[in-house]
Amino acid sequence: MTEVKTNKYVAWFSENGFTTGLGLVFFAIIGTLVGDVISHRNSVQDVSKQNAGCIYLESSDLGAEQHYMICDGQIVLKRVAEEGDVETTTEEKLEEVVPTEAKPTTPAK
Repeated sequence: MTEVKTNKYVAWFSENGFTTGLGLVFFAIIGTLVGDVISHRNSVQDVSKQNAGCIYLESSDLGAEQHYMICDGQIVLKRVAEEGDVETTTEEKLEEVVPTEAKPTTPAK
């Protein structure tokens, strides 16, 4: 009987291929989960920075990048603004809430 010589790498892969495949799938799933957690954290930080006068509650299941926040005593749904969107600055929002200059009032007739 003649022996067939096989490559040592082929022999190792034929013996351990299934375990190696499961390990790769496991690490791919873990990597995806970690990426999703980091993305969610960044989204929460962005929407909190963009809406500095509001209190963050939780993310919404209604759509991507939407979050429930308390603004001016009401629960509202906020979305992370894109880079090109015109958004008021934190100073402008604070000016709306606490004006620093006295505005002249007109007498009621």
